[in-house]
Amino acid sequence: MEAPLLAAGTLFEPSALTLNATTLDDNVLDNVLDNASHVIWSTAGPPSLGYAPGNSASLDSDYPGDGLVSWFPGRDSPYTAGQAVVIALVLLCVVIVTFVGNILVCVAVCLVRKLRRPCNYLLVSLAVSDICVAVLVMPMALLYEVFGRWDFGRVMCDLWVSFDVLSCTASILNLCMISVDRTF
Repeated sequence: MEAPLLAAGTLFEPSALTLNATTLDDNVLDNVLDNASHVIWSTAGPPSLGYAPGNSASLDSDYPGDGLVSWFPGRDSPYTAGQAVVIALVLLCVVIVTFVGNILVCVAVCLVRKLRRPCNYLLVSLAVSDICVAVLVMPMALLYEVFGRWDFGRVMCDLWVSFDVLSCTASILNLCMISVDRTF
């Protein structure tokens, strides 16, 4: 009879290990638990890739802290709770300023008649691509930075990376077109 499935790893290197109860000794189990960044035991279903706050099946009983914020920022985060809060607030401010600032650029070009020129349309295009970065890329990057792990699954990871590459490439190409336009 097989023991429960052990899932450990990250999104980029998932691994699953099925252990046979007859060959399992305490030293092997202790070694596996010591080397795993996060471990969730389950008796059925696919292996879980992340630490779930409040999940009684997760092995977080020795995790310091009690109450509602004992899971923050999590085991995989390189930051303490205070550092994680400060970093999250700074990054959240960057996201908000990026979004609001680029919205203001778009509104200014749309409302002010003198700004409605083809060279400023390139600035609006740059602002729209930067809004895409602020909405589609930065929030997930903020969570990934603070928590130190990816909890959104493979599909969202692929979408996030695709949005990141697409939006940043659009910004770079807009900057190139603006520089060409200013040169000639």
